[in-house]
Amino acid sequence: MLLQQLLAIILYSSWHYGRVFHENQKGNMDNNKAASRIFFILFMSFCLYSLPNFFFAFAISKFIFDLYIIIIKSWTGPVSEVCKWDIRDSIVGIVCWLIYTIG
Repeated sequence: MLLQQLLAIILYSSWHYGRVFHENQKGNMDNNKAASRIFFILFMSFCLYSLPNFFFAFAISKFIFDLYIIIIKSWTGPVSEVCKWDIRDSIVGIVCWLIYTIG
């Protein structure tokens, strides 16, 4: 594994672990939801390492879905912070995939 690939995995994991930690500290997330998100982060980190094409397909589809949700919500009223954080998570996933494949 190259250094850039390791950096991409660390960046993806740390971004999402930090988000789970801060949401749990604010009281917006219970322990069961935090555990399921941590399991998902581990699964996606594994996919980034061993199946980058699957990771890319999942990250792009999540980005398109989040973009669609933001467009629909912007027509009906103000966009919530949760939707904005979801689109940021999708962008981080795509950037990490780019770093991984370029490395």
